[in-house]
Amino acid sequence: MHASRYFSISPTERDQIFYDWWRALGAKDFDNATPVTGDDRPITDEELLKSLQYLLGTPNASFREDQLEACRHVANSRTQNAIVGLDCGAGKSMTFTLPLYAKYRYGKIDGVTIVICSHRAELNQHFVTASDQLKNTDVQFGMFTAGDIDEDFTLAKMEEFDLIFLSLNAWSRIVTDKSIGVILELKKKNGVSHIIFDEYHMLYEENSIRKMEYLSSRHLLSTGAPITILTATLPNPFRIPVMQFLDIEDSAIEIGMGKCDRPDVELNIHLVSTSALIVEAVDRIENRLLSNPNGGTIHCISYFKNEAELISSCLTGKNIENTLLTGGSESAVFKKVSQDHREAKIQVLVSTFGTALDGPKVDYVCIAGGAWSMNTLVQNIGRIRSQSQGENALVDVLYASDRNEKLLSKMEADAMKSAIELKNENNGLVLSEDDYLEHCSIVGVNKYIQMSGCRMVNAYRRYGGSNEVCGRCDNCRGGCAHTAASHRRTQALIQNHDYRMKCRSFFQSLQSVCSICSKAECDGHDEERCNGTKDACFLCGWRGHWTNHRRATCAAQERQYTSTHYCNWCLSPKIDTGGVEHHGGTPNKCKMKKRLHRFFRYCFRKKFGNVSDNGESYLKFMNDIFANDETYYRRIVELTEENNIKY
Repeated sequence: MHASRYFSISPTERDQIFYDWWRALGAKDFDNATPVTGDDRPITDEELLKSLQYLLGTPNASFREDQLEACRHVANSRTQNAIVGLDCGAGKSMTFTLPLYAKYRYGKIDGVTIVICSHRAELNQHFVTASDQLKNTDVQFGMFTAGDIDEDFTLAKMEEFDLIFLSLNAWSRIVTDKSIGVILELKKKNGVSHIIFDEYHMLYEENSIRKMEYLSSRHLLSTGAPITILTATLPNPFRIPVMQFLDIEDSAIEIGMGKCDRPDVELNIHLVSTSALIVEAVDRIENRLLSNPNGGTIHCISYFKNEAELISSCLTGKNIENTLLTGGSESAVFKKVSQDHREAKIQVLVSTFGTALDGPKVDYVCIAGGAWSMNTLVQNIGRIRSQSQGENALVDVLYASDRNEKLLSKMEADAMKSAIELKNENNGLVLSEDDYLEHCSIVGVNKYIQMSGCRMVNAYRRYGGSNEVCGRCDNCRGGCAHTAASHRRTQALIQNHDYRMKCRSFFQSLQSVCSICSKAECDGHDEERCNGTKDACFLCGWRGHWTNHRRATCAAQERQYTSTHYCNWCLSPKIDTGGVEHHGGTPNKCKMKKRLHRFFRYCFRKKFGNVSDNGESYLKFMNDIFANDETYYRRIVELTEENNIKY
């Protein structure tokens, strides 16, 4: 048979030709052979790749490390279980949407795929992702929370779907209440294709173990379906105990476990007082926007709802657009914010959690107050995805070391209680007390904060990260091996922040008095009131019939050198002078009036002394100042010092 004919026929005919060929060569025992056809034929790597490229809408898309092996397992495994470790941002969600789409595409859907999520935010995120990726297919998917599992919950409700997202509480209710019969019915009918438990490590991140919920995960095998455990930050000491707890130690393969690609970011720990936490977080976000105006998304994480709301409110008061998302946000709000964040439409995101919020353009993370465990800290660092990592990627942890002692004492007591519970063999999961406290509690975070040595090495050591120092964190700059370039960059940021603080003080003084003539009544616009610069164009200092010159021939019009976040009337940055509402474009509506104009003219006149070229020299002078935010603040400070201007 011609090769082109062979590959154009059905798999059943192809298998029959294969057997006939071997029989012709004398092979025997084919009579009882079952051809691998239709639904029994495994999804190939090529079919998975084509499905990936379709879902992503990218013809040249390829799998990340270990992602293909994980997807192949979920698509084809009938009996074998797996524990899969994929780094933050490595595409864990693809392990359930992609195999299901491939089965749909090649006509091999063989039951419902159940995805169990530890937290509501994660549940909503995955449902949004599936809605987006599978919207052009006939794949049916649904979501159930604990409230949906009532007395009327039946097998029929589950059989409506090809993909079901369950909250952990919903799963716990199914296997501990009367609804266990639903799972047993599914098992009899071989109705469950695969069980996927996403972010399994999060079961142990709580301030205290949710005993019923984590014990309910032992019932995963009751469906008769293969199990895949997905995790990004399950510490190495947890791997074997977890597999023993789930009774899959002898039947599970490990994919991507025991290793971790450390992100290329700069990590700094800052000890701050609780009373100064909000101001510090807002100032760092504001400074990041000013020093990196063309940067990516900023993600601020605060685990206390009231503090997250205060940070968002303060940013709004400074006219910094931001979006707030808390655990109490409605599902529709979460869906909208999640979609916008994925499409990089949000400039500043403030949230009470980090996991399940994926923004490809995030390059700055501010963790306000610290993390409750090392697992959550590593998860939050992972909000900066690989495409945004590099020299400008920064994580600031503002650790409130004086946090209410009663609260910290309670959290530590809860952690100790949980550690003791996890040593009890009756619970099925036996963990070392030290391992639990180090990775899953505030005890480990306190210990980490006090460690010397590279922050990144200390954070990722137990996850299989490299022991090579980063050279960029605050500990490395304080004495470990580090690069001179990183140190210079850090010093430049500190210096720029100092310039900006000095400029703020100067702007505040200008709101009440002219810096040139020292008169409160001088608004910088009336030429007669300021002896230093009267009878001249207030744009460039040109002398003569300045009114016509200003309106018609002056080259130094404000629009030639100012950007949108500077006021065209007074030339000050709106963000540092009360916000947009204090800049109305006229002396009566602009809080700064024309006093900063006076300042620039006075310094220019003294430095160059040439005001006869219709503002061309002045335009060059101002372009130098407004080149970027760093030069703006630095030049104002230099000019005040050169001209002995006090404020």
